[in-house]
Amino acid sequence: MPFRTADLIRWQTNKDSDKFIQILKYLDSEESVPARVFAVKALGILHDINGLTFIIASLKDNNEQVVETAKNILSKWVKTNLESVCKVIESPNMKRKYRRAGLMFLSKNLSDRVIDMYINLLKHGEFVEEIQEIVKSTGSCGLFIDHLFDKEPENRYAALLAMAKTMQDPNVYQSYAIGMGDNDVQVRVLATKLLADELYEMQNQLKDKFTLNDYPGVTNMIVQNASSADFFLRAAVADALGGLRNQSTLPILLSFLEEPYERILRNTLSSLKFITSGEALEPLIRLYKKNERTEIRIRIIRAISFIRSEDAFHFIETLFESEVNEELKRAVIKDLDQFDFKESFDLLLKVIESSETDYFRSAIITIGAHKDPRRLEVFQGIIDRDLYKIDAKSVVLGLRQFNGPEKLSLLIQLLGKSTAEDEEHYAIRAIIEDLDPETIEQFLKKTEIIDNPNYNKGLSKLAQYDNSDTE
Repeated sequence: MPFRTADLIRWQTNKDSDKFIQILKYLDSEESVPARVFAVKALGILHDINGLTFIIASLKDNNEQVVETAKNILSKWVKTNLESVCKVIESPNMKRKYRRAGLMFLSKNLSDRVIDMYINLLKHGEFVEEIQEIVKSTGSCGLFIDHLFDKEPENRYAALLAMAKTMQDPNVYQSYAIGMGDNDVQVRVLATKLLADELYEMQNQLKDKFTLNDYPGVTNMIVQNASSADFFLRAAVADALGGLRNQSTLPILLSFLEEPYERILRNTLSSLKFITSGEALEPLIRLYKKNERTEIRIRIIRAISFIRSEDAFHFIETLFESEVNEELKRAVIKDLDQFDFKESFDLLLKVIESSETDYFRSAIITIGAHKDPRRLEVFQGIIDRDLYKIDAKSVVLGLRQFNGPEKLSLLIQLLGKSTAEDEEHYAIRAIIEDLDPETIEQFLKKTEIIDNPNYNKGLSKLAQYDNSDTE
């Protein structure tokens, strides 16, 4: 319903906050925008604590004028009574989306009280990702360091958690160092885990440019907890050693292979992919024979494959011939591309020739990743002999690991020979997603295979293709 200005002024004069609260609570139409704007201003002038919730909620109003008014009023309120604003946001009584809006608004005013509010929210597992993004975007990690020395371990834990998305920051690294020496084991576990996450992320981003010089003393920081009585902490250390990728820590990882706890074994086996050595082969083989859990054995196969030695291949070859567990055999097939040997490729050819559907899928993708030059001939044969019909999607996934004109030529031939809609779809997606239009056009101008009907059919289908078909 429309409101007369005189009514609004009278309610403000009479300090009738409830009227303005009801306006903001129940009205959301376009015609009520002037009333909502007035209501926000009035509640700010009246400074009624009951109206503060609705001013904060107005940050999510569907009208920009109301939102801007709420921001202006809230800014003034923060200057005079920040405590009340923080308490409203901390309270679970208000809807989450409104609390989040208030939280983000206060990110421009990172006072001690706001930092304390973030700590309190993190302690209760609330708005974790939002606070981490705020800390990252504002570069405010340093504001949390004092909380690493709080008496309550929950506060120290929360302070570390706030920094989790900020990387390559000396303040953060210093905080991890403090946390990894904390007298509370949960704080030490979190610090170790967060450092591991950073090491893995930076390794992936920087690749060969990554250097441990940016992390002075990091090896000692991690290994100091390797003998902890807490298995969660030892598991975190096992994970962090993979991010560290320091060959000197191999003895610690090998000792973890004797652990009875599966979490530690999983993390250790994952880390051994990055710290490879022939020394690990015999301990890994012993563990494979002793531990019958399929998930653990799959990880052992992976770790052994990354050793990439002849002895490692011979063990994998033995498993290929003798393993009856289908999951384990698939794991063996998937990891054969780690061995740059003719013999490993020959094993994959056996699988292709057997045409066993489950193993074919794994083998054809692995062949695509293998370095053996015969892989081009294999894919050509798969297309010519209609073997692609066993699993067209996997054939395309294998082809997508090729580079150069051979990849496009084979995909076009597969497209030409395909008779099922899904087969054509897989081939077209690979062409469109892996190659830009200019590259395709240049290739088609330079390449002519007039004696290959499949290629010519594929060209015709590609020419008729509409990009919207794969959206």
